Amino acid sequence: MGIDLGSSGVRATIMPPNEPDETMPIYNGEDAADGFVFSANGYVFDHFGDIDSAQIHKQSLDDDGRLSVALKYAFYILSDAPKTLKKEYPLLRRMIEEDNRNRADFRRKLRLGLVQMFKWLISKVEETIETKRAPWKVGKLRITIPSQWDLRFEEQYRSVLAESFGWDAETAKNQIGFAFEAEALAHYLVRSKHYQDEAIAQLKAGEHRVMLVFDFGGHSMNGCQYWINSKRGETLNFFRMGKPFGVGSGTEQMVDYVVEACEKYRSDNHQVPLNDNAKSQILAKLRGRRAHWGSGSPTARDMETFEFFDSSPNGIGGGVIRLTKDVVDQCWKKAFEPAIEEFEARLKTLARDHKRRGKSNPLVVLAGGSLMNKALRLSLDNLVQLFRLGPALLVNKRTVTEDLVRCSIGVLYGDLVVLAVLEFLHQGAAIGLQMRQGGQEEGRDDWDNKAHLLYFHDVGAGKDVFPTCRIPLQIGDRLRLVCDPFYGQDEVSNHGPLRKIHYQRSYDLIERLPLNPRNSRYECKVEFHEGGDEMAMTLSITDEFAGSEWDVPLYFDTGTRCILAGKKSVPLRDVVPHLFVGIPAEEGVEMEDAA
Repeated sequence: MGIDLGSSGVRATIMPPNEPDETMPIYNGEDAADGFVFSANGYVFDHFGDIDSAQIHKQSLDDDGRLSVALKYAFYILSDAPKTLKKEYPLLRRMIEEDNRNRADFRRKLRLGLVQMFKWLISKVEETIETKRAPWKVGKLRITIPSQWDLRFEEQYRSVLAESFGWDAETAKNQIGFAFEAEALAHYLVRSKHYQDEAIAQLKAGEHRVMLVFDFGGHSMNGCQYWINSKRGETLNFFRMGKPFGVGSGTEQMVDYVVEACEKYRSDNHQVPLNDNAKSQILAKLRGRRAHWGSGSPTARDMETFEFFDSSPNGIGGGVIRLTKDVVDQCWKKAFEPAIEEFEARLKTLARDHKRRGKSNPLVVLAGGSLMNKALRLSLDNLVQLFRLGPALLVNKRTVTEDLVRCSIGVLYGDLVVLAVLEFLHQGAAIGLQMRQGGQEEGRDDWDNKAHLLYFHDVGAGKDVFPTCRIPLQIGDRLRLVCDPFYGQDEVSNHGPLRKIHYQRSYDLIERLPLNPRNSRYECKVEFHEGGDEMAMTLSITDEFAGSEWDVPLYFDTGTRCILAGKKSVPLRDVVPHLFVGIPAEEGVEMEDAA
């Protein structure tokens, strides 16, 4: 079962046993405009006499006059997210205040709302299974999460799902896996019969292509970059390059800013502050207008008017709020500017590194509910054209039902082809050491463009090769371990390697090695061996004085399509603590991927 939790709803898909080509989106036609979204909101600000017996989850998508908020935000509170991350989401301000006032009860409401939501979704899955008259039950769960979420979020999410499914901790650990939202989207594209040709059609034997994926959700913009290899024996190889990225930005953010503007309007006019009932009515109306806001939108109005009438006991009565276009444009700018700036920076780097005359253009992919906003879509299209990377591939075909549940399908596709570590290496992978000279500031551009070879698998010769690697290092220099999954397919001739590993087609296997160079020449090597149930890599670096050696477990990650160092859902620092000797915790944070 694949689950994709968004700020405006939750969607799910199941894949029947032994039928990898069949996916079954969970239908909610009676209550959903598109047929497949389920409510993911909760009444977390309501006061209940008995929280444990309260109905926190709002089951219906229809407006009921009560203020509800997206339960996705509950994970920021339950996971004790960093303050810098919380600041990206204006809705969290009130949730943080409530958490500070009454931490225990508020967190009980948040968790109960999430459990109720997932139990509701599980009941719909069971209804779908009953219609098939099949002896199925949910086994593996694959969950999408934003790229900003780390292992703290995974831990809370896993705990909530374990309670919802009635699983113990060990079962939940074995059955639940996570992937980033943009990763799921990429997997959907390269396997979907509706997009596969558009994503890889230009590839010929021996060609490669970079695919930069952006998912503009209502809650945040998430993205990642993949390197796609040409078809070999009807098998498509691809891997994620670098870390995923994301920022808090989207139509839900814009809605929150407009509500704040409405509150300011009341305050500036010395009127009674809006209560939750009035806010609920305003939210229902302004969400119907959010696609039309923003500078340059052809359907924007000079004045937006919102009426409400609160007839509840001790209510505030009726009122009218009028916001000028300038005010609404400022709300749009605050909501979307972070995503647009990130988008522009990523396109600039993509064009610089991968746009080549006579070669297939990199593929820019756009998806997500926020693209319904006309001004945002216009801004993105203009930037794509500015860097001559168009046309972008828009994942939003009205005739394709699967598009409505694309991430809950894509997260399942990632599990269809799982490689052992040796299988990954023997497809032609190479591992090398990349150096950064002392005195340079942090940043990818400051590292050497090419890495010294430690290992590669020569596909043509069918053998592992371990080149001698000696590097002169000075005090202050740094090293990291990188991997090129396709090196042995393309960069090897009968006479040996054609060149070193280039950073443009590699990813970081270990981001920083704990060295203390002594103006010396170091000899470096790797070797692989079985380590219990998994493959391990021994990395050794020696000079004339002493040497360092680390035994590092490796595993294959389905979301990135890469081998990664460490163990799934465990920080590398905890798996190989002596690899971080002398490196401060804030500098030694590794790529803790959802897996």
